[in-house]
Amino acid sequence: MRYYLLAFANFLAAVGGGAILSSAFGSLKGSLPDGPYVAFFVGITLGLVFQLLVPPRLSARTAPWFSVAVGPVSLALAWLFVTHSDRELLNGPAAYVFVIVLSVRFGLWFFSRALRAQTAGRKSQGVALIELGYFSGMVLGLVAQARWQYGMLPALLADALLQPLAGFIDIINADGREAPAGDAAEPARSAEVPAVVDVAPAERGWYWRLTAAVVCLTVGFQGVTFSIDHHDDSLGPYVMACFYGGVALSALFCMSFQLRFDWGEADGGAALHATIRSEREGAWPKASFGLITLAAAVSMVTAVSARASGPYISRLEFPLIAAAAFIYQILVLSLLDHIGRAGSFARFKEGIKLTYLILGIGTVLCILALNSSPQSHAARIAVTVACALISFYVVRRPVAARACEARLR
Repeated sequence: MRYYLLAFANFLAAVGGGAILSSAFGSLKGSLPDGPYVAFFVGITLGLVFQLLVPPRLSARTAPWFSVAVGPVSLALAWLFVTHSDRELLNGPAAYVFVIVLSVRFGLWFFSRALRAQTAGRKSQGVALIELGYFSGMVLGLVAQARWQYGMLPALLADALLQPLAGFIDIINADGREAPAGDAAEPARSAEVPAVVDVAPAERGWYWRLTAAVVCLTVGFQGVTFSIDHHDDSLGPYVMACFYGGVALSALFCMSFQLRFDWGEADGGAALHATIRSEREGAWPKASFGLITLAAAVSMVTAVSARASGPYISRLEFPLIAAAAFIYQILVLSLLDHIGRAGSFARFKEGIKLTYLILGIGTVLCILALNSSPQSHAARIAVTVACALISFYVVRRPVAARACEARLR
């Protein structure tokens, strides 16, 4: 029950964030058309600053209050919007100040989101459950605002109510406090230890390799998607909604089939091939990590090519972005699930949270670089292909390495 409550908190927090992002595309289109993306990903970077400032032993108790603090920040944004907007538009210095404060809002919000994923990472498919709440909330917030266009002020006021409620749920389910009665047996997880220890990246080196794969996949797919420029500002929310809709379905898919990252058996080669398999026998055939990565890359490259075919977005781009997001998220969630469960045994308990923060910075740098590239469409294709190849390479595990680890155990 505890993890479902945290997923619901993620849902509430994401609804407000999605509505604000959707509104910002219209309110900032005059002065800062890329302002919503900048605020979103700069906020993720600020989450790293908060991570550095808050000691790990205190983060579990203080991070829920970060979510509560988003409420007053949203009220400050509402005041700024009311006093400086002109017909729902922000221009000049007011637009820049709004983006700066909005970045702070996303920074507080992201830190709480990372803690929820860190807490749920100890449970099998816990990350997928938490992310399902986040992704579905983002889709609802983005689409509802884009469809009914109720404006920035209602979105900010709603966010000021939703964020403290999410923070309250975080507080009563804070990591380190007594779990609800229904979850009393979960922390031990003794029955799961044998299955995880054999494949867990017990050394920090393997944590960094798997983190590199997550970061590359996120940069190559999420970063590239959000960097695509659109002449019609009303399309931005729908592009994000397509992406988040794809990853939300993927999270539900991973939960339903209990998918996990694993390495196959030695087949005479020098390296073990990474695979995605199901914990439910017969529910999902073991699939090659490389083939799944290839399918995601083909979908993303085709989507970028469709966008490059004309000045306005092709209808083909929407389903291709959703398909690429769905496939890519299977890879990312299986890796995050592996990192989260392995962290319990590798004495690296902050693994998932640190992974989120690193990939946030990588995505920000990717978007800034692609937006400044003179050959942006070619650059996006190159980034997707390069990131897919790197992620496939770094998860390959030498046969000798596993044999050595087995002897050490």
